[in-house]
Amino acid sequence: MGIVYFIAVSMYYTGLSKIELSTVTILEATGAIHSFLLGIVLLGESFTMMKTLGITLVISAVLIISLSEKKQSFSNYSLVILASIFFYALGAVFDKQLNTFGNPLSYITLSFAIAGISILLVYYKRTKIAVNETFRFKVFW
Repeated sequence: MGIVYFIAVSMYYTGLSKIELSTVTILEATGAIHSFLLGIVLLGESFTMMKTLGITLVISAVLIISLSEKKQSFSNYSLVILASIFFYALGAVFDKQLNTFGNPLSYITLSFAIAGISILLVYYKRTKIAVNETFRFKVFW
């Protein structure tokens, strides 16, 4: 839940800072594939021809766009982005499963609060620099 999103966000922004946005956007499209497979494996969702066709179209689109961009290169940071997309999909599986208990709004708030607080604590120095440079406001730090 919140920790999974923390991992996903941390990996995503690490990769985003190192590779082109157009590459990141192409890699993000694979999220549907991760969600599809995790839904089948972990949630027992159905495997239908329409879903398979949709995933095939996503894969085709990613390949077409990737191959048409000759200057695109696959790096270790591309793997970081793919891993972050996997963790986002895993978070969605947890959301789907845990959202059946209690109030969905409370769960969503708690989940993102855990992720946000974790990011602030782990990346304290970077957060402090970003806040200072953005707002020129140093009273709380």
